[in-house]
Amino acid sequence: MSAPTPSQPEWMTLDVGERVWLRATPSTNLVLASLAVGFVLLVAMSVVVGTLTDLATGQAVSFAVLVFIVALLVAAYVVTQRREYVLTSDRACVGIGLTSKRVTSVAIEDIRNVRVEQSTWQQWVDIGDLRFVADDGTTVRFAFIDDLAALHEYAAEFVEHGEPPDR
Repeated sequence: MSAPTPSQPEWMTLDVGERVWLRATPSTNLVLASLAVGFVLLVAMSVVVGTLTDLATGQAVSFAVLVFIVALLVAAYVVTQRREYVLTSDRACVGIGLTSKRVTSVAIEDIRNVRVEQSTWQQWVDIGDLRFVADDGTTVRFAFIDDLAALHEYAAEFVEHGEPPDR
């Protein structure tokens, strides 16, 4: 039994005969990683401020760190909510934007390489990037995705054979 075909995103116009095979979004692990970093920063700043400054300065610094943490969480949330990745029978596309989408795409037949990129901090939170590289050097990047190995295998086989592998 195969998985159902994903629906077409509202921001995307498909050509005649083009089908959507995969829709993905950034991992919510990005928000969790931001929360963890914020907590560590808050604890570290509390210890430093509590031992080196007076109460008024400590409160001001703690408030500034708290504002920074909230900004970090909001930024991570916006990144996860404003990106969508689509692999169709003809192209790999990235749509970025909250209300309207800026779309970048590369034709499947032009893709020469599908690469996995994962920094050390991305390994810690089990996310990474999938980069589709075209013959002319154009790239489309599916950023901050989870289940990276499975998605890479699926995309590489899809690009090589021009049809989705059995899931």
